[in-house]
Amino acid sequence: MFLAVYGEDVLRVREFSEDLLEKFVAKYDPSRLNVEIFDFATVSREVLVPSLQASPFLAEKRFVFLKNVAHELLKADVSFWMHVFERLHASTSLCFVDTLDEVAWKKSHLGMWLAKQSPEEVKCFSVPVFSRAECIAWIRARGVSMHAQISEQIAGVLYERVGGDGQELVMELQKLVAYAAGHPLTQEMIERLVQRRTASDFFTFLDLLPTAEPDVLVRALRKEEASGSDAFGLFGGLLRQLRVLVSVTSLLDAGVTSQKILADTLGLHPFVLQKAVQASKHFSSSALVKALQQATDWDKGTKSGLSAKIMVDRLLEEILFARKKPVS
Repeated sequence: MFLAVYGEDVLRVREFSEDLLEKFVAKYDPSRLNVEIFDFATVSREVLVPSLQASPFLAEKRFVFLKNVAHELLKADVSFWMHVFERLHASTSLCFVDTLDEVAWKKSHLGMWLAKQSPEEVKCFSVPVFSRAECIAWIRARGVSMHAQISEQIAGVLYERVGGDGQELVMELQKLVAYAAGHPLTQEMIERLVQRRTASDFFTFLDLLPTAEPDVLVRALRKEEASGSDAFGLFGGLLRQLRVLVSVTSLLDAGVTSQKILADTLGLHPFVLQKAVQASKHFSSSALVKALQQATDWDKGTKSGLSAKIMVDRLLEEILFARKKPVS
């Protein structure tokens, strides 16, 4: 039996999978001797493969949690691992847990493989993104569990400031409850203690860099600034993206085309690498190197008191100049 729990919210995905575990323990294995939890990013084949093929010990069934397979599975390893999963011991339930949205899950190697299996052998649980009303109700219920007094209106204020991510909300609730010291939570407390971050969409901004018109990029940058994004953070994010583009173009120019070698060499997730490779096609390698040299000098300058906001604008200009010019 295969189970899969996936969704964007790290906390809610984890809590949903933990609930599945507790139900299994209560029904089949109160001793927990037949429960194992692995992270695919760190576990070795020598440990994982025998575990998936082992028989239950003094119980009817085993339960194995395997996190981050969809995130970490490389194309070159798909055949090996699918063969291993197909040989799963008949008495073992294997639960895959990943923090991916619905679209990314269905496009992943694991998601596509599970979709081909018999429906009787697979149960998938998608943890959806909260609606506003659902999130406000969740905030209030979570607040009660922390002995907090939080009205529907104040829960709405917290949602507007933080968004619907469970892990972020719990962190902020813990801070607010400690500060309130038994008193009801107020809007003033939230405005004083909680940094606004719902409007930021920096990764979408980065996706615009290769092809968007300059005025579109500038508007997107201003939107990031208006959302409360720190200028130093924006500069650092652009600088990291520039370094990735320089590294990718350098390896591609050297004749390295294997996605696995590129990902392993650069230490990038395959999805991030794929996007970087696509983006690199729109830039001149030499111009990217020049832009990185300039940006590195500016980075030293920000540490000496130069305005980070000005450096962000200048770095965006350098990246635009590094684009390949259209053939006339």
